[in-house]
Amino acid sequence: MTHYNRLSFEERKNISNALDLGFSISFIARQLKRSKSTISREVAKGSVDGRYLAIYSEDRFLAGLSRNKKLFANEDLRSFVIDKLVNCRWSPAAIAGRLKLFSNPGLKASYETIYKFVYDQEGLAMNLPHYLRRKKKVRGPTRHKSKRNTIIGLQSISTRPECINDRSEYGHFEADLLILSLSKGTNLITMVERKSRVSKIIRNRNKSSSPVIGKIDAHLKTLGNLFKSMTFDRGKEFAKHHILSGDTFFCNPHSPWQKGAVENLNGRIRALLPKNSSVRPISQEYIDWVENIINNTPLKVLGYLTPLESLASRNGVALDV
Repeated sequence: MTHYNRLSFEERKNISNALDLGFSISFIARQLKRSKSTISREVAKGSVDGRYLAIYSEDRFLAGLSRNKKLFANEDLRSFVIDKLVNCRWSPAAIAGRLKLFSNPGLKASYETIYKFVYDQEGLAMNLPHYLRRKKKVRGPTRHKSKRNTIIGLQSISTRPECINDRSEYGHFEADLLILSLSKGTNLITMVERKSRVSKIIRNRNKSSSPVIGKIDAHLKTLGNLFKSMTFDRGKEFAKHHILSGDTFFCNPHSPWQKGAVENLNGRIRALLPKNSSVRPISQEYIDWVENIINNTPLKVLGYLTPLESLASRNGVALDV
């Protein structure tokens, strides 16, 4: 049986940030490892005047918890639940089901409400958890230690200098690994320079950190002093980031939209890939064609210069229409 875990406040804030940056419900659901319906429901319930607000949704959720506790102000309901727990050893689910089947509308409670009563201050004082089949002293989700490798020397994106955040300086990049197939095969290392939006796509066949960072480093060395910093998400493929000569920064957990330039690039790349690219490797020639299209497309954000023209203007190079 699948149990539904409520969204945390941190997840609600991530949803709000992602929506403000224009990401879709499907993308947010994938990043948070939640179902699309869960995110859609959350956005619908937590929106005010068409805009989703994390703090409003959280307050609404907490207010709902308070209302649940008030159900036990009914003495008949309270006595029935305690009697069935202590004397009959019924489970909260059995009690809730029985109430629904036979009682009047004023004597109903969900099994979740009963569990909350068992583990609140009054229930603990009466030692009610002792009468459950699983006698936990404290109720809560089982926490498993993450199997993800710890990234040594990680600098949070919150420490990134303002010259990177406001794109006032060239040389600051974002990078990602774009997976093309569910099976072992070709993936793409994608990079974009934040100010000019010049992009680089590197064909790759290994998701381990050493080859991924090695290929990134090899490309950056061809740029000379243009490279100053790189921003990654917290994927373990970027654990060897310290090999790079510039500064490295990492997005907050489950917040890939904080490197929105490369996420946008990934979407443009997928739109240009052939339909069978998810099952068949694509050629280097095709990747080069995609990169050329992207770097030579005028962008509104650049005043309708192309990324390559924007980078060329850095050195005062005259541009042709």
